[in-house]
Amino acid sequence: GETLTDPLLTRYAERRVTLTINAGVVEWDLEDGMVAYLRLTANVTSITITGWSASPNACSPVLYRQQDLTGGRTMTGWPASVMWFGATEPPPTADPYAVDAIGLSTLDGGVSVMGSSNLGAIFTGHIG
Repeated sequence: GETLTDPLLTRYAERRVTLTINAGVVEWDLEDGMVAYLRLTANVTSITITGWSASPNACSPVLYRQQDLTGGRTMTGWPASVMWFGATEPPPTADPYAVDAIGLSTLDGGVSVMGSSNLGAIFTGHIG
């Protein structure tokens, strides 16, 4: 809540939270961490995101989702407030251990969220 004037950062890190899938549902509270890792060990049918910074502050969380060794897991059910660049919810890259980076951004406390993705980085093991 404090204002910094002319800060100089020499090292920077963000707390990462590891998300889990519970009966197809993923819940992400941004107060726990703005950067999240999700290993797709099952199909996801719903994702809930809470804890957005209040307007007029910007809020830009990032999700790294990674297929497990099996691969081919699906992820649907993003909140209706998320509008995707390209107009389509990005499906997970199906390859085993594939990683997709999902960026979200809002200027109004999560009422309107812009979503973008970088898909298909292939690794030989889990990154998280």
